Amino acid sequence: MGYLQSLRSHRVVDVRRDHPFAAYGDLRFDVPVFESVGVSVRTLARMREVRESVSQIQQPMAHMPEGPPLAPLSALPAFEPAYGIVEGWRGASVQASSFCDE
Repeated sequence: MGYLQSLRSHRVVDVRRDHPFAAYGDLRFDVPVFESVGVSVRTLARMREVRESVSQIQQPMAHMPEGPPLAPLSALPAFEPAYGIVEGWRGASVQASSFCDE
């Protein structure tokens, strides 16, 4: 939900597009901006976000190569930090994780 927080300021913000990782840099994004606010506009914004999420699943699926869809994961290095960022209803949310070697 990259744009809900910015409805009142009329800013076009989407953390997936603005800070891309993995395949997000190769995807097309439609980040709508609404001129008014209210319950109906927020409902419309959420509906548009669901449609955009479906589009972001369909885009890479159209270009997937033949073969198994999963690849084995390698072991994570012990105590190596990993970070993630997602757009939440109150703005960007950053997570950090680290795993021990056991």
